[in-house]
Amino acid sequence: MNKNELDIQHDREETQEYQRNVSYELSSTRVANKSQADDATVLQRKLIYCTLAVAIGVGLLVIAKASELMTTVPVSVTVVANAKLEIAYQALDLNITQSDISRGYVDAPSALRFSVLTNSKYGFLMNFYPVGDIFKSAQVDGIVGNINIDEAGGTIVQRGVFPQNVKYELNFRFILRPNLSPGRYAWPLQISVQALI
Repeated sequence: MNKNELDIQHDREETQEYQRNVSYELSSTRVANKSQADDATVLQRKLIYCTLAVAIGVGLLVIAKASELMTTVPVSVTVVANAKLEIAYQALDLNITQSDISRGYVDAPSALRFSVLTNSKYGFLMNFYPVGDIFKSAQVDGIVGNINIDEAGGTIVQRGVFPQNVKYELNFRFILRPNLSPGRYAWPLQISVQALI
């Protein structure tokens, strides 16, 4: 035991002895004089102060030991590449006339206006998915020259770092299937973008 613990132990024993004496005095006379009551109060305060001092010391020791247990953990963050397509305008349908069918194709100028937001330093893919069965192939102009896609769809690759919010305007020429009837058809392509990793 260190000196503080010995002092506390001694004060505790002294207080217990004094309380026994006061208890005996009270039980025999049923009255304690003022001096005895004051002495008991002083001893109790000493005991409380010592107990508080030990509690604070133990608390500081626990904090010191806890700081020794702390360690530094390295943290790294990986930003996942993503791309977002923001469509400003897209044709909802395609009007095919008898003269378009006779010619074998229909043009849809400025049918899609959009921008691509991406954080990829490699670029993005633009995927085209056919809807319905009205064309054999399509020519897409407005991204990287004239691109051909077939009835199964296609993908255009845009490589490189792009400024935020690059705007595109696409023109389409659909090579029509034979035996198609004139009329208004739902827009025959869906698009999506995907960041290159």
